Amino acid sequence: PAWRPGQVELDLVLHQFDPSWMASIPVELQPSSLRLRTLTHPDNSASPETLQVLSVDLHSQGQSQIQLSGIITLLQRDGWQAQLDQARLHLELPQLRRGGLQIQQLQTQLYIAAEANLDGFQLQLTQSASLNVKQLDLDTDTRLQRLTGTLTDLSIAGSLLEPSSIQFQGSYHLGVGQLQHPLLRTQTWSVTGSLSGGLPELKANAAISN
Repeated sequence: PAWRPGQVELDLVLHQFDPSWMASIPVELQPSSLRLRTLTHPDNSASPETLQVLSVDLHSQGQSQIQLSGIITLLQRDGWQAQLDQARLHLELPQLRRGGLQIQQLQTQLYIAAEANLDGFQLQLTQSASLNVKQLDLDTDTRLQRLTGTLTDLSIAGSLLEPSSIQFQGSYHLGVGQLQHPLLRTQTWSVTGSLSGGLPELKANAAISN
């Protein structure tokens, strides 16, 4: 490239947000502040195609805690290309209410790698993703306690301009420490299955045991 900064360093904190944007986000996930920190990575390449290699950390504070960190490589290749490596997404959500659905103490962690260009994007898990929920009320009669989940081999690919082109592939396992319902005996449950296909016709296979 004709111009490439030798060093980039940014520490940006936001406390005020567009009201219409905030209104589109559940109250429990709305940030009270966002902090974005970027720094030129020590492995910043001198390759003619490389514009910059940045360490990135995004932290959202509010009722929930969200943190995304990783290494972004910006390339001048076929117009443009961006790569995300060694990325970690961590979410802690004390509670969420949506109609009759109630979630208490949710924690999840994902390790991902991604790539995007003018043609589309690809995203995959580099390690199994984990999910832990203390309590999930599906309605007034159905309660799940000590819910755990893992998601493996997940890959997502397609174009954001054509949502119908996005394809999913992955395997999952869900465990329920205790399922309570008036028509069922309180007990543990386990579900193992897979996901495949596109957004209009996403297919899910499942094997249930208790």
